[in-house]
Amino acid sequence: MKPMMAHTPTTTAMDALFEHVMGDIAATYGCGANAAYVRGGGRVEPARALRDARAEETSRGYLITATAPGVRAADVEATVETDSRANAVLRVKVRGKKYELGSLPAKYLDAAVAPKASLIDGVLRVAILKKMPMTYDIPVSADEDMDDDEDDDTSAITLRVPGFGARDITVTLSKPEDALSVTGQSKLGFGEFSKTFKNLPAALESKHISATCAHGVLTIKMADPDKITPLEIMVSGVAVSEDAFKDKVVLLRRAVPGTSADKIKCTLGADRVLNIEATTTHSRSSIAISVPRDVDHSTIQAVCADGVFTVVAERDADANKSHSVHIEVSGEHIAALAESPVQAEKQLPAASTDAAKKDADNNDDNDGVTIEDVPM
Repeated sequence: MKPMMAHTPTTTAMDALFEHVMGDIAATYGCGANAAYVRGGGRVEPARALRDARAEETSRGYLITATAPGVRAADVEATVETDSRANAVLRVKVRGKKYELGSLPAKYLDAAVAPKASLIDGVLRVAILKKMPMTYDIPVSADEDMDDDEDDDTSAITLRVPGFGARDITVTLSKPEDALSVTGQSKLGFGEFSKTFKNLPAALESKHISATCAHGVLTIKMADPDKITPLEIMVSGVAVSEDAFKDKVVLLRRAVPGTSADKIKCTLGADRVLNIEATTTHSRSSIAISVPRDVDHSTIQAVCADGVFTVVAERDADANKSHSVHIEVSGEHIAALAESPVQAEKQLPAASTDAAKKDADNNDDNDGVTIEDVPM
C-alpha cells in the first residue's frame, strides 16, 4: 500500500479560503461586502473607514456622527475649514485617508469656541457650536426724512403703511440670520402686518440701519457696511516697465493718444467705483469701473505715459484666505451638545454634488450625511 501523501492546497485554493474566512469576519464586524483584506498580517480593514454619517442640529449647534469600526482616536485628525465665501467644510483624515463630511453654514458657527470630537467604541462624534441668536431693535423715528437724495453707498426699503405711525411699527435685525423683520399693529384699527427681508450682508449691523415713518410711509435705510473712504488717485506720467505690473491686477488699460497725465482725474468712491475723467482741448470723456472685492483698493496706481493709460492694483491677501481650525479627537470624553435636537438626522449640503450622487449610489442604505473621499 502506498503511503498517503499530504495534499497541499494550490495558491488559488488558499486565496479562495482566505477570502471566505475574511468575508465571514467582515460580516461579523459589520465591514460589509466592500471590505479590503490584507493577507498575512491578519488585518481586516473596511474600504471606507467612516460610514453611516449623520448630522443632528440643535438650538446650540451641530452634532455629526459616523461609524468607524476598528479605528482609534489617535488614528483620526479632524479640521473645520472656512473660506472667504462663508462656506465651512468638516474634513477628517483616518490613517492618512481623507474624507469630507459635507459643508456647514459658516455664518452660524461660533468661531470663539473650539469644536469637540471623540471616537469611542467605533463611533466618531464631532460637536460644533452655533453662535447665539441675537436681535437688535432699530428705533423708528416719526420725523420726516428730509434727505431725499440717497447716497451711492445706501440702499432703502419703502413701505406704504397708511394708518400706521412710528409708534405702531417695530423693526428688528436678527443675527446671525442676517434678516430684518418689520411688524406693525395699528392703534387706529387698521390691522397689522409683518414682513421679513433675508440675505442681508453679513457685515450689516444695527448702526448701519435707520428707520422713519411719516405720513403713512415707512422708510428703512441701510448703509453699505463694506464702504470705504473715498480716495483721489494720483496719475503718474512716468513710464513703467511691464515687469513692474506682472504680479498686479490690471483694472484698466486704454490707448489715449495726445493725452497727458495731468489731463486725467481719477477718484475712487465709497462704493468701490473708480471714476476716471479725461479732458483735452477738443473733447472730454469719462468712464467708471468697479473695483473687485479681492483687490486692495489702497494699492491702486494710475499711469499715463506714451499715450497709454493704465490702472493697476495688488490683490487683497486676506480676501480669499481660508481659515482652518484643528479639532482634538478624544478617546475618553464623548463630544455632545446639551440641547435636544430640533431637527434630527438633517442632511448637510455635500461639498460636491457629483460626488454626493456617486456616493449615494454606492451607499443605498446611507440616507444621512454624504461622506466624500478626498483624493490624496
